[in-house]
Formats: sequence, structure tokens, C-alpha cells
Amino acid sequence: MRARLSDIVAQTRPDDGIQPHRSWWVARGTVAGLDRESGKPVLRLTDGDAVPVARGRLPEVRDWIDTHLG
Repeated sequence: MRARLSDIVAQTRPDDGIQPHRSWWVARGTVAGLDRESGKPVLRLTDGDAVPVARGRLPEVRDWIDTHLG
């Protein structure tokens, strides 16, 4: 079965997670917060990993964090 990530994400609820970048979807329980690495925004995960945040999605990611983690 093949599908685009955006099509799969469209079938999830906003409470489930966020797509901070076209290549990433992150489950809510794994997000620790918003951070920066080398001046670029990243989602910091609970295991310490960093997921890139696209500049165009940064406002949406901030709102999602405020709503679901704040």
C-alpha cells in the first residue's frame, strides 16, 4: 500500500500529533517542546531527538503546542 504522508495525516485528529515538516509526523506523546538548533526551529522530542520545523509551519506548530502541551 502506498500513500502520501499528507493523505495519512489528514486521517488523524489534531490531538494525535503534528506534521511540522513535509517529511515528518510526530505523535503528541513524544513532543517535549519547541527549540532551536543552529538557529533553525525544531521540535524537541522526549528522547532528546530533534525534528525539523518548516518555516511556513512554525505558527501552526506553536499554536498546536500551546493547545495540546501548554
